[in-house]
Amino acid sequence: MRDGSLLLTVGRRKTPVRLKHWDGDTFAISCPAMARRKYTDGFVTFVFGEAGQALELRFIRGFDDADDGRFTRAADR
Repeated sequence: MRDGSLLLTVGRRKTPVRLKHWDGDTFAISCPAMARRKYTDGFVTFVFGEAGQALELRFIRGFDDADDGRFTRAADR
């Protein structure tokens, strides 16, 4: 959480992506570096394992050039 918003950082440049709940495990995203905070830059959905830990984050209609839009959780550091 930052400034009252759920925030995700993506990539080596740690690009900030703000998340706003949409439905279930799906969130609308806003990339402040790209545009104003409109939550129209696409959606992300989380995939959870049996223990309730987030295993994957999938971009929907956003970052379409990032392989298939799927990010898999790396080992915790």
